[in-house]
Amino acid sequence: LPTEEAKMPRVLDVGCGIGGPMRTVAKFFKYRVRITGINITSEHIVRAKRYNAREGIKNCDFVQGDFNKIPVPDNTFDAIYDFEATLHSTDTLTTFKELYRVLKPGGRIVTAQYTLLDAYDEKNEYHVDIIRRVDNTNGCYCAGRKTAKTTKALQDAGFKVLSNEDVFSKEAGSDIKFSEVFEGMRGGRFTGTQFGCWCTYAFCWIG
Repeated sequence: LPTEEAKMPRVLDVGCGIGGPMRTVAKFFKYRVRITGINITSEHIVRAKRYNAREGIKNCDFVQGDFNKIPVPDNTFDAIYDFEATLHSTDTLTTFKELYRVLKPGGRIVTAQYTLLDAYDEKNEYHVDIIRRVDNTNGCYCAGRKTAKTTKALQDAGFKVLSNEDVFSKEAGSDIKFSEVFEGMRGGRFTGTQFGCWCTYAFCWIG
């Protein structure tokens, strides 16, 4: 790294995709951190670099690879954020152990996961249908993963869980329940209407 960057905190963006969170985080810290994004899809990295250049984003780099085998030495990063990336892992314990390996002692990680809340009833077809939609449309493995199971995987990997919250709860300031996102597919919300689905498709294709 250049001399001025060598002293910057190193941050890992797990499953960075096309770099949306990366650009937000870089701007938030006013380019005083060095962010490395890892992503398994090379096309996403190409687009992320293009969008970063378009917005003048600085101090960011990319690694194409598997977040279960991150090609960096132990204790490389001061912080890690995982915005709905490792929920695609089929073996969260292995994934979390790898993140623990590359995080410096005393470093912090923020992770956003899809998990089953205590109110989930596996005998309730309505509940089961919502989780089926979540997994099928997002390519994740929410079914069978209660919050306690994911928390234990983090702890078994070596992390100390300082806090967690349901971001769709009223306490977190949400005005909708997570299930409403999928109820919208029946037409209750704009994104679930035929026109809304068409708009989503068009915007994704253009992007």
